[in-house]
Amino acid sequence: MLPLHIGSDHPLGMAVLILLAFGPFLLAGAVVFVVRRRDTAAEQQELNASGDGRGAR
Repeated sequence: MLPLHIGSDHPLGMAVLILLAFGPFLLAGAVVFVVRRRDTAAEQQELNASGDGRGAR
């Protein structure tokens, strides 16, 4: 249903609205993905540096 009390929206305006509505969530998801991947790589590097992966005991 098209709300006619404000008129039809321009396609560029609709794209900007969608970007503003969902952009922050997409950016936050990307940041979480990159940080988790970096942490996992650092953890793997620590395990590999400690020898056989079980650590020094």
